[in-house]
Amino acid sequence: MKIWSHLAILASLCLLCFSFEPAFAVDNDSAIERGKKLFEKATCAGCHPSGENLLHPNKVLKGPSFANRYKNDADLVKVIRNGVANTGMPAFSKEQLSDSELKEIIAYIRSLTPASLHSTGSPVHKSPKSLSPPKRRL
Repeated sequence: MKIWSHLAILASLCLLCFSFEPAFAVDNDSAIERGKKLFEKATCAGCHPSGENLLHPNKVLKGPSFANRYKNDADLVKVIRNGVANTGMPAFSKEQLSDSELKEIIAYIRSLTPASLHSTGSPVHKSPKSLSPPKRRL
């Protein structure tokens, strides 16, 4: 009988945990949307439209290389708060962007790289072009 009570408690905890997942997803989506608006308002989009980099095209804010270089948010905070000398990347102080605003901007930047590219470095699915047979040389 004791095992049944433990299983009942475990099942209740599982149900409780799963019931909070949709609320988190909605909150994360709204943080990304607010981050996108802040990204544009803070003039980030002027140099980084859609996560690109107009001044240094090989240093975009998306993709597996970016995700691997900036694995944690603290690294991004450091770059955004301190800027990067001789690159055109200015520093953004807490007076310009609060910590919560910066967190939302980082959520938006992270959303530019699909989760499937974070760990593997390549998409989970193949594009139609990659599925076509190779062309023969004559």
